[in-house]
Amino acid sequence: MKQSFLKVHYWPISNYVEPVKGLMILGIRLGPNISRSEARFKIRMALQEFLAIQLNYSPSNIELLYKAGRSPKLMKPNLNIGISFSHEPGLSICAIHMNGKVGIDLIAIKNIPSESEINILAKDYLGIQITKKISELSGNQKKTSFAKSWTSLEAKLKCQENCLVEWSPSIERYLSGLISHDVNLGPDYIGSIATEELI
Repeated sequence: MKQSFLKVHYWPISNYVEPVKGLMILGIRLGPNISRSEARFKIRMALQEFLAIQLNYSPSNIELLYKAGRSPKLMKPNLNIGISFSHEPGLSICAIHMNGKVGIDLIAIKNIPSESEINILAKDYLGIQITKKISELSGNQKKTSFAKSWTSLEAKLKCQENCLVEWSPSIERYLSGLISHDVNLGPDYIGSIATEELI
């Protein structure tokens, strides 16, 4: 996993944003007590208006299709734009890839599991090598390493439109063609973005 060079653009935004190698990240800061459904609604509305600016369309001409368990699709205009969302209390983010698939994931620092839970989750989902690396750490280093690996996995799975599954050699091979980068979300969150291309 590499450090991302991508800037998170926080809504509201009124001007065109130059994509970096086809990629942009849109963020919206929210109150800590906003429900997940309200957070989804707010980031979706922000995305629609953001894409209207980017594509020089009226917001009413931007049509997005949402299906449970699937990546959102830009139906109108019909372009090969990949979209992925992630939500945690206080923050929702959306990755936009102007040229293909993308996945994004974040976790709030306060929601990182305990050390004992990390050991179990890493063994079940992250594979032997990453589990060994995490097991050699302790305290905040262990939590940070786990969170980066976990969000990277989730971002890759979202990029391929797959749900979380237990680690296996075949899953590792399946995801090996994807590249993930850390996303700088400040001191309270850890995030990753994944694409099929080198970025």
